[in-house]
Amino acid sequence: MKYTATYNWARGTELTDGTTMGHTISTQRNANGNGKINFETLYNHWGFLKDVNKKFSGSASNANAKKRVNGKLAAVADKDKKKAFEKEITLQADTTQVIQHNQKTKKLRVTAIRQDGTRYPVRFKVIDQNKIEILTQDTVKLKLTVAPKAPKEDKPAFKFAQASARFLMMLRNVSVSYRNTYNLAVPGFLPSVGDMLGQSKGGGSFRPGLDFAFGAVGDDYVTRSADRGWLMMSDSILTPATSSLQEDISVKALVEPFRDVKIDITFNRNTNSSHTMQYMYEGCPTTRTGSFTQTIIAFKSAFSGYGKVDDGYNNETFNNFLSALDSYQAQQQARYAGATYPVGTSLAGQPYDPANGVVDKYGAEVMIPAFLNTYTNGGDGLNIFPSLRRMLPNWSFTYAGLSKLRRMKKVFKSFNLTHAYKSTYAVGSYNTFTSYVEYQGGYGFVQNVATGMPAPSAMYDISTVSVNESFAPLIGLDMTFKNSMTMKVEYRKTRTLNLSLTSQQLTENHSTDWVIGAGYKIADFNPFQSKTKVRKAKGSRSSGDDEDSDDGTASKGRGAARSSGFAHSLNLRFDLTLRDQATVQRNILTALSQATTGQRAFTISAQAEYAVSRMLTLAAFYDLKKDTPLLTSSSYPTITQDFGFNIKFTLTR
Repeated sequence: MKYTATYNWARGTELTDGTTMGHTISTQRNANGNGKINFETLYNHWGFLKDVNKKFSGSASNANAKKRVNGKLAAVADKDKKKAFEKEITLQADTTQVIQHNQKTKKLRVTAIRQDGTRYPVRFKVIDQNKIEILTQDTVKLKLTVAPKAPKEDKPAFKFAQASARFLMMLRNVSVSYRNTYNLAVPGFLPSVGDMLGQSKGGGSFRPGLDFAFGAVGDDYVTRSADRGWLMMSDSILTPATSSLQEDISVKALVEPFRDVKIDITFNRNTNSSHTMQYMYEGCPTTRTGSFTQTIIAFKSAFSGYGKVDDGYNNETFNNFLSALDSYQAQQQARYAGATYPVGTSLAGQPYDPANGVVDKYGAEVMIPAFLNTYTNGGDGLNIFPSLRRMLPNWSFTYAGLSKLRRMKKVFKSFNLTHAYKSTYAVGSYNTFTSYVEYQGGYGFVQNVATGMPAPSAMYDISTVSVNESFAPLIGLDMTFKNSMTMKVEYRKTRTLNLSLTSQQLTENHSTDWVIGAGYKIADFNPFQSKTKVRKAKGSRSSGDDEDSDDGTASKGRGAARSSGFAHSLNLRFDLTLRDQATVQRNILTALSQATTGQRAFTISAQAEYAVSRMLTLAAFYDLKKDTPLLTSSSYPTITQDFGFNIKFTLTR
């Protein structure tokens, strides 16, 4: 945790008659906190859980893999098992017997059989790992068998308990980051600076106060200072008090429910707000501006599509949104039941009358909650800004266990299955209405421009809100073959929803992508090296000696290439992308939808790069892009092809 604060006092203008226009004070605080909990370390404080983590860890898996021969576990443990101890004994009625069994364990299974083949119950006591004492006193001849008990690790119940414990320990670590930055500037401050921490003392208290000096204040400090007479209450003060607050919260967690399965979960929330407070006027008129972003989940409508041209791009989710507007308008209108027009409106003190104006069906307080609750899983009732408890996770998923299957292992070095989801809700910018007068809890009245009467309204004038959602990828395969060839296949899906409250329109941008990529590297590829036929010289001392070539020279080709220390490599890369993109604009007032832009793009990219030497590299490329528009009336199909060669020559000292 880190906390810093800055306090500044600036002398104001003094007039010739000795009066002052007031000084300017400002404070800034920065609070940053970062924390991480490693749950795996916490689990390992219990011996049983520590053994479970070790068993299911990657290192343990690799160790077991080394013991496999031709796909089967080596039977080393079976060979080391000791045979059961067997001995014929005769019990005596007046004494006990000590048996040396040499099983090297105290966990034993002891059985006794009579001469007629029936079992005989025998009592015994373990002395140490190699001896037991038969406590039964009787006169009978028995065949005694002493064998070690099966280890608990081999019991199905114990294996199930271990697997269950590992699943319950899926949360491996969590990290939290928090940042809070606040600035407050107040002009027209009358008290002068003092010698102690920049404070002057008057009326039994410090001015501007230790809380101000250390940044432990909020916007209410302005009204408190005005009430104490510390501020110059004059309309000659043109600069209002200002404040800004930026708050960021980020939470990350790693979840591993099974071996080779990793899920990274993230939560994010960002708020920015600025306040302008004109404290010199009655009621301290305040203007608020800001922005807001928070992670959400929009699965509710993620796969609804955008409709077809044949049915006018009809969309069921959009129809549900339109149907919900009346319900949300009624809920917001119910907030004003029994209300009284507040001071500052033209009807101050009179009972609220719906005839003078009702909640706007297409206002922010109606459309935004209806939009969030229809299109996302993160709606928060009638709230425009979802609360912290509505901060929902985004995630990325990786599974790397397929390459460990017997048949897959023969073909692939690695085979990863991937999936990722990200979705955020954003209010680009907002500000308060100029004529807004609060009634209660962020709701009040604004002056209707057409009638001049006060009408119910939310505090903020918001032009646009948006939901940005992406599956990157929805499903993906990342493969590395035994011959070092790599290949990637992904299906991606993105969607952007922009709700405009000024034009009463919802704009949807949808895109889907199929991406296929492959790469291959050929090491020590040297087609420019001459191939010489080599024969073994007669009478040579060994096959490793130099041999004469047909042209009478020593075989220096391959030896020179190896001794040069440079590996000629050929890198090949091929990528194919198929992208469908469409933008649909939906009019909320008329319920009509139309496509504005869209295209289908087919792209092929191929390239080859060859390292001739340390100084010379040759490359060739070919790119093809074919665009087919969704609306042929506004554009036409195009094909673009690019190809060429590159020669890179580097001089090194």
